[in-house]
Amino acid sequence: MISFFDKTVTRLVAASTGVGAVILILMMIQVVADVIASNLFKSPIPANSVVVTNYYMVAVVFLPIALAELRDDNITVEIVYQMMSRKVKNWTMYFSWILSLIVCSCLIVSLSQAAIKKMNSGAFVLEQEINFIIWPTYFILPVSFALMALVVVRHMMIGPESVEAEALRRGL
Repeated sequence: MISFFDKTVTRLVAASTGVGAVILILMMIQVVADVIASNLFKSPIPANSVVVTNYYMVAVVFLPIALAELRDDNITVEIVYQMMSRKVKNWTMYFSWILSLIVCSCLIVSLSQAAIKKMNSGAFVLEQEINFIIWPTYFILPVSFALMALVVVRHMMIGPESVEAEALRRGL
């Protein structure tokens, strides 16, 4: 059961990170194309800034957020932690994971509600007399935090020592 959940979460994180990477490449291509079109042809891509800021940037920043948690790459302060016994370290990790789950759950609920409101109102940005629908991007955040919550649950299932061992294998 743990192995199946672990593989599923790992694949979901890889997929979301892959989508984020593809979107980053698309953003770079579009920005370069806009610069070329603006400078050579004096005709910039219509509403380039709307697409970059409302679609690309949100996806690039939030889709890979679960990867940092999966790899245990989030910023930590370990001055006192290093001096703790193994048992206290384990309890500390479980406590931090429970807090992370609470925060992620609150974010998922509030961001989902905001996304649904935006969808129901048909949120858009008016740029160059064109209505650009932006409500779909509001769903990226709750999905990203839900994936992060799944990673935290995965950590809790495999335990602090396994999470630390994985980080050590990667050279952290």
